[in-house]
Amino acid sequence: MVVKGILAMGIIKKEASDLLILLVLFLIVSFFIFNHLGVKNVTDSARYLDYARNLEDGFYIEKHNFWYIGYVILIFIVQALTGSYNELNLILFQYLYSLFGLVFLYKTIKIFHGTTPAPLIGGVLFLVFIEISIWNSYILCESFYFNNIVLTFYFLAKTFIQKKFTVTNIALSVFFTILTTFSKPTGIVIILSIASTAYLYFWLNSKWHLRIKIITFFLVNFMIGYLINMMIETFQIIENYQFGEIIYNILSLPQKAEYNSLTHTVPELNLLPPQFPPLIRLIHFILFNFEFWCILFLKKIYFFLMHIRPYWSLKHNLYNIIILLPINILALWQIVITNNFVKFFILIYLVLHILIVGITTVDWDGRFFLPLIPIIIIFAAQRIYILNVSLKHYISLKF
Repeated sequence: MVVKGILAMGIIKKEASDLLILLVLFLIVSFFIFNHLGVKNVTDSARYLDYARNLEDGFYIEKHNFWYIGYVILIFIVQALTGSYNELNLILFQYLYSLFGLVFLYKTIKIFHGTTPAPLIGGVLFLVFIEISIWNSYILCESFYFNNIVLTFYFLAKTFIQKKFTVTNIALSVFFTILTTFSKPTGIVIILSIASTAYLYFWLNSKWHLRIKIITFFLVNFMIGYLINMMIETFQIIENYQFGEIIYNILSLPQKAEYNSLTHTVPELNLLPPQFPPLIRLIHFILFNFEFWCILFLKKIYFFLMHIRPYWSLKHNLYNIIILLPINILALWQIVITNNFVKFFILIYLVLHILIVGITTVDWDGRFFLPLIPIIIIFAAQRIYILNVSLKHYISLKF
């Protein structure tokens, strides 16, 4: 009992020490970013701010912006609590919430990988992925969305990996899953990943007859298809295909030679009229314009995963290739050798995000990559720790 108490105290002291280091680093990084960027009100900011202000007259649904309602309600709450429309209040909250995201990312890594240095490594990686902190200064859903993802992963890990099936853990898992889902349209991926993993577990462990399992499979997929069709009604996916853009809205920029790789010549297309359901139109487009669609799809995935753009600075692109790309590879390495059900959940989560971008569009500023970063950090941190231990062992044997 005494030994366990001493070990527990040591673990608590180590965690406190790690979090203090991360707090200092976070404050330094945040100070420089905020000093440089301040409050960034950009093109998309207005629709969130207007929606939040309109909620003062009562709750209502804006068909497209409803998929961002989590962020809109956050703005509404911040304005109500402060009694002010000052945008600085929202940005300060986003920086504070980002600090919570850092702490809970540390705790999530600890659930996955124990009391090794991996959680501290993950916290440092959080700050190395400088874009995480940069989005805190923008009146956009990205910062809020990212931290919701982290908190969702934390409570899911606490509930299902640590097997702490308390009412609090389950309730918070459900709450943050729903909040993430309605923070941004791609938030639906978190529900689809959970549902897919749960269904796999059901398929392998249920004693139900195979026929019932198959019927259930088709019913679940029908409901998912219905939900996706409803979601993409407000997005101009087919219309955007007709521009041949790889990067969304790239044709609106002054054309330069280096932008040629960001568009593709549009052939004569076989299209269904707009009165057909959006999902049917999308499937038809893919089947009957397959070569053109494949070229767009593969190019979009390339720019998405490489996280580079011809119009970004050389320094920016080199940073992503030299620093971030190896971290991504290390994360994938660790994911491949992890627990089967966890691996399945993570791979579904990653693949769905990649498919969504490939099928729809790649954003010009790289923000669509943000939801992948928590997963990358969680698993890259452990792989970096393992490689460091192996390297130290190799050096000790050699010298």
